[in-house]
Amino acid sequence: MRKTTKTLMSVTAASLALTLSACGGGSALKASESATPEAANPVLSVPETTEDKAIGFKLNPGNAPAGQKYHVGVYTAGSDGNPTDCSEEISSTDGQFGDGETSGAVQVKKPGKYQLVLSTEGHASACDDPNGATTVKTKPQVFLDGNLNADGEQTLTTSPGKPFDVAVILKGDFPKDTKQPVRLTVHGPYSTEPELRAAGCDDDKVAASQSVDWTGKELNRANNRYTSVPMTIEGTKGLYLVTAENQETKEAASATTECGNYQSVLKVSTKGAKQEIPNDNPTSTGGTNGLTDKNKKGK
Repeated sequence: MRKTTKTLMSVTAASLALTLSACGGGSALKASESATPEAANPVLSVPETTEDKAIGFKLNPGNAPAGQKYHVGVYTAGSDGNPTDCSEEISSTDGQFGDGETSGAVQVKKPGKYQLVLSTEGHASACDDPNGATTVKTKPQVFLDGNLNADGEQTLTTSPGKPFDVAVILKGDFPKDTKQPVRLTVHGPYSTEPELRAAGCDDDKVAASQSVDWTGKELNRANNRYTSVPMTIEGTKGLYLVTAENQETKEAASATTECGNYQSVLKVSTKGAKQEIPNDNPTSTGGTNGLTDKNKKGK
């Protein structure tokens, strides 16, 4: 009888152990299954803002093999909290995944907010994926002119304390009725032309500054939009250099006049200043007047 009881207890203990083992085994199997990674989908990413109409993008291929084809489409992003409607593709590019990260670019025609969407075999990124959202901003060129009626006039002559008009010209894709904050800075005085050039717009020698809103409601002879700004130079007679900076907005990237390009900045001489004959050599506009898009005199 004792032997039978001991045997029964052993069987019961073994059954219980087997049951617990089965439960534990089930849990271990699920854990093992969840530890198996799912196939990694490719991931598209773009910069938050772009200062060029060519939107650059990067692709992490995930488990997509090298050589697999992909399509990147561009859609106008939703506004005022509305989701992007991926029903009308406005631009696109096609390519193939490489070994590791792949880079590419897709062209758009104007600044604005856009959504890029990746599609490839077995996967498409979402229309509301923040990794694919970017804002394309205008990268303007900034020019100053003191006399719109004269091509290539090198220096504006005025008197201390007498107002003079500065034409602020921004070349770029700006929406109508836009306002761009522009900071004007007057550097000087300098006694001679070589001294002015050598200073390189040194901010330690600032005579005046002011901020204005550029609207571009007026057009010069080359159909470049500009805004006239009245300025004055007080005090010491001499040579001055006026520069401008377009400050960054939702529509436009920051841009400045080129200090070494004397078709971009405005030279001003107050009466009585010594002045040497300039020898301009624009760095970015070559033989063309950047304000009028015409050849400079004598070219």
